[in-house]
Amino acid sequence: MAAIAIAAIVIIAAIVAFLPKGNNGGGGSDTPIGVALPVYGNADLDSDIDDDDLKIIKKIISKETGYSIATYPFADAKKDGIIDQRDVDVVQKIIKKEPTSVYHLNYYNDGAVNVKTKVVDTKWPCEDLMVTYNSVMFAMTSLGLDERVVGATAVGNTSLDKYVYAKMIENADPLSYTYDSSWNSMMDISSVSKVMLKHPKAHTMFVSAYGNYDAYNESEIENVGCDVVRLCESNPTRDETIASVLLAGFLTNTLDRAKELASLYSDIWDSCTRIASTLPIDDKTGFIVNVGGDSIAGTSNQHNYKCLLAGGKSVLGAASQNIGTWILEDEYNKNIDKILIIVWSNANNGFFFGNHELNPQTILANYVGEAGEDTLWEKTDAWKRDDVYFVYGDYPTAFDLLLRGYAMYPDYYGALFDESCKKMLSFISGGTFEGKNVQLIYKLSELQSY
Repeated sequence: MAAIAIAAIVIIAAIVAFLPKGNNGGGGSDTPIGVALPVYGNADLDSDIDDDDLKIIKKIISKETGYSIATYPFADAKKDGIIDQRDVDVVQKIIKKEPTSVYHLNYYNDGAVNVKTKVVDTKWPCEDLMVTYNSVMFAMTSLGLDERVVGATAVGNTSLDKYVYAKMIENADPLSYTYDSSWNSMMDISSVSKVMLKHPKAHTMFVSAYGNYDAYNESEIENVGCDVVRLCESNPTRDETIASVLLAGFLTNTLDRAKELASLYSDIWDSCTRIASTLPIDDKTGFIVNVGGDSIAGTSNQHNYKCLLAGGKSVLGAASQNIGTWILEDEYNKNIDKILIIVWSNANNGFFFGNHELNPQTILANYVGEAGEDTLWEKTDAWKRDDVYFVYGDYPTAFDLLLRGYAMYPDYYGALFDESCKKMLSFISGGTFEGKNVQLIYKLSELQSY
């Protein structure tokens, strides 16, 4: 996630606002989470493509009563507005696991809570993979795809989180990027081409839904024969993030594992929002969120919004801003119960974990300032009370809610935190955290004495 404020992205005309929901009453055989796999051919809007979808498509072709493209828009596997034998052929290839091209939704997020979608086609299945962005890398690791990632951003940096991404760092070649004058992230096409030349089966790049901050030049990437799949992996909206997990699993032939992850994510999200709804109104935790150096997230920022969803009370207004002497005024200072500092694994944000160990010096330097430096943070009452929490930021949105909720309300979220983190850790890197005394939240005093 970026510490840099993310501007609203410009969405091309082909993008639509349609977000399919799981069709629990529509004949689907697999709808445990109520979120649809966003792939055309999934006629019954459950979480996979199987014989049930084939039956619906054939009923539409034979014009059976109640069956039409209007009723089942995702039956149009070829996305040409017509349901015919060609749609049957695509679904049959998917069922038989034969190579084909599939149409699906890509997700575009504006850095807050707004998501739009665009229909794109991708060569299926995706074998060797390219990935960008730390949270997309986390999704690939959670799906057990480390060894299939042959190109990734930041893998050349030895300080990248080796707890989670060790296998990916070992296997992948680096992908480079730069920023244009508007802070849009532009992938270096030559590095993409090099990876594709070295790995002929690498024809897909999985990127973040933050369309301006990650792989903004997607048309240039596509021009060299690389499909771009945008995952809504960390936006604070439930269904879109869960659908993205299913999409990644489907495209990489790890759908069974993706369903398990999606079920875990949905359970955690629903549990967090349920806990948040039970918190005493008069005892809400007043918080501010530091997303890097002097930058504080306002309520319109997704990092702040996740804290709101977890039941917190934002001390700052809608607009994000840099810290100033205003923070010492009673209106703010006296109402800040806790300061939450979100730390990711990428270079912009301080490296939560470095070379197989916690990286406290870099975290403190990036977020707090060098030793001996007098900062406004240190003058706040919350800082003096040690009510400052450094929170790991690479986890998916459901865990973002959980970690923020636990930092603000440990008594309410404690049991869910312990149980859920154990489940999540079982998905990543074969237990690389075991026996390493790793935490996902540290108080300021713990980092300073680490």
